[in-house]
Amino acid sequence: MQFLNVKSLSLKNSVAQYLLVGFAIIMLLGFSGAFGTSYFPLMKRIAYWFVSITLGYIIAILVGFALDRVKFLINRPIAYHIIYIAIMTLLIDACISLSTSYFQRKAFDFNNYFYLLMPVFIVSLFITIIHVLLYQKPMQSHGLNNILEVSENKRPEIYNRFEPKFRNAEIYAIKSEDHYLRFYTSSGEFLLLMRLYDAIKELEGIEGTQCHRSWWVAKMAVESNENEYGKKYFILKNQVKAPISRSFVKSLKDMNWF
Repeated sequence: MQFLNVKSLSLKNSVAQYLLVGFAIIMLLGFSGAFGTSYFPLMKRIAYWFVSITLGYIIAILVGFALDRVKFLINRPIAYHIIYIAIMTLLIDACISLSTSYFQRKAFDFNNYFYLLMPVFIVSLFITIIHVLLYQKPMQSHGLNNILEVSENKRPEIYNRFEPKFRNAEIYAIKSEDHYLRFYTSSGEFLLLMRLYDAIKELEGIEGTQCHRSWWVAKMAVESNENEYGKKYFILKNQVKAPISRSFVKSLKDMNWF
């Protein structure tokens, strides 16, 4: 589930990246003569795919913008992406069919529309999977100003699971180890039997973020970050190094974590 929690295709993402990817797709489809366009002259094929891909990007941005505002889909990434792909397939197929009709100087062909549904669905699915892989959004918890100064009933739920000696400790990080979680705190380390996903939900009250599939870190615990052999790490107060997943780097930069 968390794997599918990504930012929608929106204007907030890197315009340069989208232009580069769009150009690559146009060139690939244009030179390959995909979707039965091989009989077009090369420049006409490139123009055809430029129009189609541009309309596709506009549709992707608008659909993502609209679905982001549907309350039912918040925290329902599977439903979000099923609806997203379905709408994208129908609308982009219509754009490609209209573009084909225009370049062929023919009336809109519904047979062609239905013929292209499956190929367009496969392409939409592929692009969505690539987007998920590149733009995963780390699961976050949101903090109070000073967790040690608030009343007991406002403290994060996770503290109720701790042994007494750890209930006043600052939580620095959590690492998933098989079926257990290792908690790094100001009072030492210990293990709890639970899932990382559930633990992060119970950490509300502490500002922190997932930085890796198996790690969550508290923002106040991060002293610095470093690169080592091409990999990024957060260095915590206790000198533990928390790895940063490459798929989370852009989101963490956008959130000013480094």
